[in-house]
Amino acid sequence: MNIFLLSVFLVRSKKQYIWRFQLEGLTACIEYFNSKVSKKKKLIVDGELKAEAKLKKEKVDPILTGGIFKVHGKDFKIVAVKDSFDLKYGELSFLDLWVAAMKKTGKIGLN
Repeated sequence: MNIFLLSVFLVRSKKQYIWRFQLEGLTACIEYFNSKVSKKKKLIVDGELKAEAKLKKEKVDPILTGGIFKVHGKDFKIVAVKDSFDLKYGELSFLDLWVAAMKKTGKIGLN
């Protein structure tokens, strides 16, 4: 299992979250763009725009509340975690998988 996570500040109010992974024979790249000022949201899977939204008065992100989306026939979901986001595959958290992988390789110093 290979997992690569990246959170990028494009500008102060815009963030891009990238999950690149190989899991159960599946290789994919999922990107989530979140703009605090314009309230625009985008979900891109393997370079293809899957969902786009601009929030108006409501504060509910339809990409997050829309629930499960498919990637190569597998179910995934993006969830808000504190001031960030996590990708879930079933009940598996990609953040937890990434931390476990980094502990195993000794690349990060977590106890």
